[in-house]
Amino acid sequence: MSGDDITIRTDIRPGDIGDLIALHGTAYFEDVGFDTSFEAYVAAGVGEFFISFDPDNDRVWIVERDGRFAGSIALKGRTGGEAQLRYFLLDSSVRGQGLGRRLMDELLAFARSRGYSRIYLLTDEEHTPAAVHLYLSYGFRRTGEERLRRWGTSEAEQRYEMEL
Repeated sequence: MSGDDITIRTDIRPGDIGDLIALHGTAYFEDVGFDTSFEAYVAAGVGEFFISFDPDNDRVWIVERDGRFAGSIALKGRTGGEAQLRYFLLDSSVRGQGLGRRLMDELLAFARSRGYSRIYLLTDEEHTPAAVHLYLSYGFRRTGEERLRRWGTSEAEQRYEMEL
């Protein structure tokens, strides 16, 4: 969109954590019908992520559009050379502009610079086909699936992994 000022930053500012949770809650309700228990689940995970945040091994990228929160992606270092991709979501107003690829490029460069050997992510079967297509285009492959009843719906949680 012309006139939009889109920026990506890695510093965490007051309000970012709440904005990240709120975007997940509203987007997943609108896109796939998850209820508020999903937002609570995200809030718990985001709280853990930032309480244990280690800037040497973890990173979050914040997308802003005209100075307002518009998306994120994060990497959490795990044990054994593994890292988890988390909180990858863009507001519908900034989708389709190549930001997903830019965020993935930055995340993978950071992961490689930290010596991670594998990245994994968990998503649901209802996740947008564009996101799954993006994961596959970067070399992620689906390695597992579990059917669950949660967040007011029945869904399949899928695991994707990528060797670096």
